[in-house]
Amino acid sequence: MGFLTTLSTNYKGFQNAAARLVLYVTLTPKFCHISPVLHDLHLLPVLHRIHFKVILLVFKVLNGMAPDYLSCLLSKREGFKYQLHSVSSIHLIVPQFLTSFGERAFAVAGP
Repeated sequence: MGFLTTLSTNYKGFQNAAARLVLYVTLTPKFCHISPVLHDLHLLPVLHRIHFKVILLVFKVLNGMAPDYLSCLLSKREGFKYQLHSVSSIHLIVPQFLTSFGERAFAVAGP
């Protein structure tokens, strides 16, 4: 998820400006810290928000609450050769593609 650094910088500025607008300019002067304002509005920092969205999508796919176009991209790994402690955890199968276009179509990310 290398695109996060460039997008988060742009989105962070937008989020800060929107938070100042919501709480009105007189309540939050321009050079005051924005973190307490974001906390009062119950807004997550940008990177935490993106990670939360990814985790939520994976949760929905695993529990059958996601749309079909997402559910068909992920599947659980069933049956293990050895009985290990990791058997109780859920493992996902990463789709493999034969073309370079297909490799770029699906970025792998998840909790």
